[in-house]
Amino acid sequence: MGGSKTKHRASNLLWLCSLTNGLIESDADLGQEARERGIKVPFWADTTITPVLYPDGRWYLLDDIGGKEEHRDL
Repeated sequence: MGGSKTKHRASNLLWLCSLTNGLIESDADLGQEARERGIKVPFWADTTITPVLYPDGRWYLLDDIGGKEEHRDL
């Protein structure tokens, strides 16, 4: 209940193990890499237009119904 409607939506969710998340939060270099890969974004960013680099090496745009579409402009 409560919270930001723009923050709590499917396009703003990525599944990370707790170890990886902790490393991203505690290590400045890993945090920068996470930002470059679209994994860590500012709270004000529109996550539906922020591409995310997936382990398959492709960039995707996430939508708010849980889907993803390949982003080919990068």
